[in-house]
Amino acid sequence: MLPKPKTTTRPFIPDQMYSPHTRGCFDVFLRCLLILIILSVASAAWGKTTPTAVAGDTQMRQHIIAEAEQMKKTDPEKYQDFINVATFIRKENRKQHGLVSVIVAKAITDHVHDNFRYRSAEHRLNFLSLLMGIIKIESGYNPRALSNKNARGLMQVHYPTWGRYFNSQQDAHTLHKNLAVGTGILRLYLNKSNNNLRRALLMYLGASPSSTKGEYNQYVDNVVYSAIKFKKNYTVRQPQPNPAPPGFAMGKGGLRQ
Repeated sequence: MLPKPKTTTRPFIPDQMYSPHTRGCFDVFLRCLLILIILSVASAAWGKTTPTAVAGDTQMRQHIIAEAEQMKKTDPEKYQDFINVATFIRKENRKQHGLVSVIVAKAITDHVHDNFRYRSAEHRLNFLSLLMGIIKIESGYNPRALSNKNARGLMQVHYPTWGRYFNSQQDAHTLHKNLAVGTGILRLYLNKSNNNLRRALLMYLGASPSSTKGEYNQYVDNVVYSAIKFKKNYTVRQPQPNPAPPGFAMGKGGLRQ
């Protein structure tokens, strides 16, 4: 079974995989890491464009901090997912500009939370983990990724096949569109394979669902391994009063330098 789209106009998606949320103490270091990443860079729109990082935009830094603080207050589960996704991406792709990683994390989190209905938090985490595994292997979380077969963006959507869902080749790198089309393709193949994840991933790769070729099956194993790794490292953090990274303070208006 797949999570259902919240509206009929949004594309598709996948389902259950592993085990429950890991409960743990609040990890101040990881939250500080994310905020420091945000503060050290600046300027790009959340998920609606292909991000290009430009340093020195104080106003944008403040806007990003405000977005994160608002999310923490209004949707704690989404905030937990966002923190975990951003932290994982930074660990897995240290060469990527910090702000790009944060923007990609926000786009993935928005996509998972805003477009689908889930039976439980576990169901949502399973889908998020699978999505993180696919993106890790397909593009390394690089929204500008382009293959020699003209597969584009985070989910490496094959433009010659699926280009009709985009306005242009550049549009295929737009975060929310690439995620929507990529997860739609995955849902299509899961339906065709009767929810057999291995066969669906082989079709997503462009291989036969019954292929036994080593490199194709290695792709599936790598996706599953990356998905499990993300879920294994997922940490549910219990809030502490007024946590703030070094060099910052929590005032009445929230985080400030």
